[in-house]
Amino acid sequence: MSEYQFVHFIAIDRPLSDEQMEFMQRQSTRAAISRREFTNEYHFGEFHGDSLEMMRRGFDLHLHFANYGIRKLMFRLPAGLPCGKAGFKPYALKYNLEWTPDDKGPGGVLTVQPESDGEQWDGYVDGLEDLLTELTPVREMLMAGDLRPLYLAWLACNPYEGKEPPVPAGLKKLPAALTRFCSFYEMDFDLLQAAAEESVKMDERHVPDLPIQSWLEGQSASEHLRLIEQLLLDDTGIVRADTLAEIRKSLNVPAWPATRTKRTIDDLREFAERQAAIQQEKDAAAQEKERLLRLKRMKENPAATVETITKLIAQRSTQKYAVAVALLCELRDVLGPDDGPPFTQAVAQQIRNQTPAPRGLITKLKKHEFLK
Repeated sequence: MSEYQFVHFIAIDRPLSDEQMEFMQRQSTRAAISRREFTNEYHFGEFHGDSLEMMRRGFDLHLHFANYGIRKLMFRLPAGLPCGKAGFKPYALKYNLEWTPDDKGPGGVLTVQPESDGEQWDGYVDGLEDLLTELTPVREMLMAGDLRPLYLAWLACNPYEGKEPPVPAGLKKLPAALTRFCSFYEMDFDLLQAAAEESVKMDERHVPDLPIQSWLEGQSASEHLRLIEQLLLDDTGIVRADTLAEIRKSLNVPAWPATRTKRTIDDLREFAERQAAIQQEKDAAAQEKERLLRLKRMKENPAATVETITKLIAQRSTQKYAVAVALLCELRDVLGPDDGPPFTQAVAQQIRNQTPAPRGLITKLKKHEFLK
């Protein structure tokens, strides 16, 4: 199997300028580059561009996937982190979940890159072209103050040990973009369920209210004009993010409801294991109930089972032969020691007489003592 890499950047807030385009073109001679996207695939080569600098110079989202163990996402946040640097500290994981601030201003780049265990991920090759588009709302959530992407990124990075960061509200019912994010990182459902146990329930359409009206009333007329001018001349997404961040900072309002816990990542794993064991018991009980019902029907109507066995054998497949013989064994058991053996032996003999049965089927029937 050949190595495969997919590199993708997209610009959301505004198209690249001529100067930015010139810089991007120097990052790769083979990439497909436009004012909104940069895309390249590698089957034996490798991307040598400066991803971080490309994010600083115009792109807003970045994906780097390699089937030998790279699943990196980068988010450009022009107004900074939704919780500030101090609030981000409990979520941060060196080399895996990092914030790189700009040299000037509040903005920076959030990088999510879980450690690889060396597995091969060929199954993700299809659909990678659309992934960043599907994850665009995740960036918007971060810019609006939503802490769920940070928490899920921490969980996706699967730290070896450590205290759980604040658990944001709304983990019990995730929007589609966060569900896609979890799917991309193959996050364990039971681990997500464990995390959601301490998460305050919240309608996915609800965003924590900010006292925007009172904040606006406290601004001067010149500030109102400045804000209107920004909305008319600049990118509205950036202006909105900047303004919301300014409101949260000036009024000391938390970005998103979050619960502090005393749990560790090991506690979450133990909870997930218990939930998985409980679910396995439920599944086993349901399977046993279904099996007993099937055996009851089989006993009440043996002819229907014989018909199923005949149809399976007619497909002339080694796998179907095995299923047919297994059904014949069940039929013998369910009919009891007196009626079961003679009835099923007669069925087997009929199969032998009426069907040019392959040697493999005859061998299986003899092995289970249906034929001599």
